[in-house]
Amino acid sequence: MANQNSARADSEPIRLEPGVHRVVVSTPAAVELRDLASLRRDFALAHGFLEFYLGADIEGDEDIPSRLDALWISAITMYGRGFSSGMRHSAHAETAHLTPTETADHEYFVDLRNKYIAHAVNGFEKSVVFADLSDRETSPVRILQVGELHRSLSRLARVPAEKLNHLCEGQIASLTHRIDRLHQDIGQELAVLDSDSVYALPEFKPPTLDGSNPRSQRS
Repeated sequence: MANQNSARADSEPIRLEPGVHRVVVSTPAAVELRDLASLRRDFALAHGFLEFYLGADIEGDEDIPSRLDALWISAITMYGRGFSSGMRHSAHAETAHLTPTETADHEYFVDLRNKYIAHAVNGFEKSVVFADLSDRETSPVRILQVGELHRSLSRLARVPAEKLNHLCEGQIASLTHRIDRLHQDIGQELAVLDSDSVYALPEFKPPTLDGSNPRSQRS
């Protein structure tokens, strides 16, 4: 079967042209492509959050908590998600192309996600319990009140945010290159099949999502 496919990032435009029969492909390269598309979405979200964050008044916003906190925390969460273990076994984000400086930045943000955002492990937050006592030189000895004070990192500085954004842009570019190559590979996988087999593949339908069960299996 002839191969006339073209590489399109995220298969844009997704609109189905009249007279075209769209089918679902599950070849080995397609399995890898599904994982890469999911990874690229993680980094694209992180990049988008950071663009909003860097465009805001980071230094002048003194609110705690602030809407800005949601942006940088979400960005680090999505960046770290791109390197976490999960159901994406056929493809992973790569770091071999990073420079030594970029590698150090990458490790910092992954640790920030794992040891501060996702788990309370490092020294980026501390709590102290205190008790206020009366001045026993001038009044009866007694405990006036008990309280606690919690401090935590509440703002990502502009320079680290720019470094994280740079890493996201690099991952998006790398994944897009790999995705474009897989489009060609899938076309070749289909081209070696006879036309009846290709046209017998399941008809494409946009995937539907069910958000009712967080423990459901990823497909």
